Amino acid sequence: MENIEKNEIINTEAIEDLTTEATSTNGSVIKTVGIIGTGRIGMITAKLFLAFGAKVIAYSRTEKPEAKALGITYLPLADVMAQSDIVSIHTPNNASTCGLISAEMIALMKPTALLINCARGPIVDSAALAAALNEGRLAGAGVDVFNQEPPIPDSEPLLHARNALLTPHIAFASQESMIRRARIVFQNIEAYLAGQPENVCQY
Repeated sequence: MENIEKNEIINTEAIEDLTTEATSTNGSVIKTVGIIGTGRIGMITAKLFLAFGAKVIAYSRTEKPEAKALGITYLPLADVMAQSDIVSIHTPNNASTCGLISAEMIALMKPTALLINCARGPIVDSAALAAALNEGRLAGAGVDVFNQEPPIPDSEPLLHARNALLTPHIAFASQESMIRRARIVFQNIEAYLAGQPENVCQY
């Protein structure tokens, strides 16, 4: 197992090849993907899954007409967790979302399902997720965020979970995203020097 402090991917065991029951008319596998949170990032993720022919369902505090126009069906959280082959989380961490993906919600998932969390660690009960993986009640998980920022202590349950693909909060770090971030910084500096500051935080 690689050390998470080295910014390297941890793969405690190979993620098994998974299939589902439903297939399209040409024989390809149809996955049901549950998007938790249909904000900007959630919508982009949903569109990517739709491009691959997935059936997309969603749970979100606010239901977007844009999502419905794309054929995305909003359902209660419990139904999204129970029906999805892949659950992808895209909510902020706040008082209403902390612990949203609880042990009870994880228990609803198919044993062949995958859970992906690139949002914020406290949204998911990590101990319950690790237990579900180790007990074979869930096929796998991809996690980029934890209850604290890396380095992650050895006491983190997911470090010892089966079929867990973990990264130390670097899932965004592609060359393209870093260039885009740099441009945003430069634009903010130029706007400030021009007397028209952008993205101002109000305290």
